[in-house]
Order: sequence, then C-alpha cells, then structure tokens
Amino acid sequence: MDTFEQDITAWKKKTKLSGRRIMQKIGLDLYSGILKRAPVKTGRFRASNRVTINSKDLSVEPFRPRRISSAGGIRAFSSPTGAELVYATNTLTKLQWQDTIYLTNNLHYARFLENGGSGQNGHMKDGIYGATLSTVRAKIHEAVIKVTKTPDIYGVIT
Repeated sequence: MDTFEQDITAWKKKTKLSGRRIMQKIGLDLYSGILKRAPVKTGRFRASNRVTINSKDLSVEPFRPRRISSAGGIRAFSSPTGAELVYATNTLTKLQWQDTIYLTNNLHYARFLENGGSGQNGHMKDGIYGATLSTVRAKIHEAVIKVTKTPDIYGVIT
C-alpha cells in the first residue's frame, strides 16, 4: 500500500466518512481542477476531458469552429460550468469504494499542452493534470494530518 492509499485509509477511519464519499470528492476535485487549469481558445480541449469509472473514455469533442475574441480568446483559470459539474457529479454518483476513476483527454495535442509546449498553455508551464493531482494530493494530506494529529486531553498531539 503506497502512502497516498494509506493517507486515504487513515482519513476514512478517523472521519468515519465512507470510502465512496471520499473518492467522489477526490474525483470531483480533480476534474474541476483540470477544467480550471485548462487553456480555453476554442473550448475543444477543455470539453474533451472525460471522467469515467472503471473504463477509459477515449472519445474527443468534435471540432467546431468558434469565434475568437479580440483579446486572443485564451481564458485561464475559468471555473467549471454548471453543465460540466453536473456531468462529473452524475458520473461519480455511480462510484463505489473499490472502483477506479479515469480522467482522460484523448486529443492529439493534450500531452503537448500538459508539457507546457504551447504559447496557449504558457500560463500553465507546470502542466494541467500533474499539477492538479499534486494540488489535490496535498489537500488530502493536509486533511489527513488535521484529522489524525489531534491533541489529547493534555494538549499533546498524538
């Protein structure tokens, strides 16, 4: 068992939250974080992000020409839309504790954007997926520490 799995198991025991609820929250945080970090010019890259359970969705959003604003049309750090969150929430409600969550984007240039290889992605030189995973993992670790490092009756952290 790796440390990430140990952290989740400890958090689950201490908070008495169901593993299913924890995994749903993690999945939604990851999906939302990816969408927030995704560069948006035409919207195709962002719309091609998929969240699935136990199998990969390798589909992509079809190309649809869109007008680009005079400011260049690139938006960074835009919050996920209601429709995007409903999609992810509906998918994740089917999640069980032992399931695997897949977050995929099968566009041919997704890896290029992840590696910061585009001027369009200049605002995310540290990546989209990896940086989001690191952020969510750090939040989980902090939550585990808060829950497991509680002071005893003498104020000593155990």
